[in-house]
Amino acid sequence: MEEDARMENKTLTGKEGRGQQGVERVYKNDEIAVYWEPGLCIHVGNCFRGLPKVFDPQTRPWVAIDADTADRIARVVEACPTGALHYERLDGGEQESAPAETTIDARPNGPLFVHGPLKIVEVGG
Repeated sequence: MEEDARMENKTLTGKEGRGQQGVERVYKNDEIAVYWEPGLCIHVGNCFRGLPKVFDPQTRPWVAIDADTADRIARVVEACPTGALHYERLDGGEQESAPAETTIDARPNGPLFVHGPLKIVEVGG
């Protein structure tokens, strides 16, 4: 692992309603920073099936940020159904963006993955 590729803890900013504040982990190099919120992760496995050289839950640190290109890492991070993984491009590459429309992915005998803006209103208002 290169010296500039490191993991650090980071306090959540602007996401106070997500996960547990203060436990987000950051794995970064000069091209991309990958953020992981363990409290949101339900271990679906899209990350380690998509790029097993980068995402390996059996090793520490479990994200080897220099093991593939920033473009490929970004594509796999975008496939995280829970939002536990997200990224920031540091090399001028296209940034991650929120979905424009809401989609719901129902898994057999499993959770509903909701992506995009969603407003839940209680009965009566």
